[in-house]
Amino acid sequence: MKNYVENYALGKLFRTLGYLFILLSSLYMIHHSIFVSETNFILKGTLASSLSPFEGILGTLLRYASLGPILDLNQGQEAFLYLMMFWSGFFLLVWTLGKNLFSKIMNSFFMIAALIFILYTKTTAFFSVNFENLGLIETILNIIGNQLDVVTSLHNLVPLLIVFLLVINLWSLIEGKRPKRISNILLSVGMFILFCAHLLTFAEAALVPSFTSVIDTIIELGQLHAYIFFPYFLLLGSTFGVLGFFRK
Repeated sequence: MKNYVENYALGKLFRTLGYLFILLSSLYMIHHSIFVSETNFILKGTLASSLSPFEGILGTLLRYASLGPILDLNQGQEAFLYLMMFWSGFFLLVWTLGKNLFSKIMNSFFMIAALIFILYTKTTAFFSVNFENLGLIETILNIIGNQLDVVTSLHNLVPLLIVFLLVINLWSLIEGKRPKRISNILLSVGMFILFCAHLLTFAEAALVPSFTSVIDTIIELGQLHAYIFFPYFLLLGSTFGVLGFFRK
């Protein structure tokens, strides 16, 4: 009985840490889209004016949460650390929400492989902020670059496909978790929106030349707003997930 309780407590701690990482990185994406990025979207003006009293506090909180001032990071490097935080949060959920050891190991291998391609191609299809790899990471990627080029050279959509499969995998993991809790329901909605954003990214990359300008515009607007708003559901879901740590 004692060993079971200790294992459960440790798993609960890691699960909560995963939610916390997703919460902070989602908040970073939201803050970036409202106050840093020049990209316009529906409700941006309303959100900016409503949250402007908290902009300084929120920016400082996010800056220190990434250890930016301590590590003397620029904006791109700070975004890299939040990308790693975002990925780590889901990695921890894979191990704490997964149904069996085999699926956890397979999902972990796939997540690591997908992260390598995300960092190498600098795609923002998983984390919607441009980032700059840290020096050590860039050195490692340059060493294995030839091997990665073999895969990416197969087709220009291969990196998008790898991230697409990652999103589907994580969405199905969270969606299939039982019993249903509000935290995972909201996370599932957020990942579904990201899934839709990725579908539109495929459409834009592969099919847009054959579309009319009107359909092209609709696809781009849908893609933009899906990438903008999916972090809001992840923020809500992860907030409930962190609060769940105090549930008996």
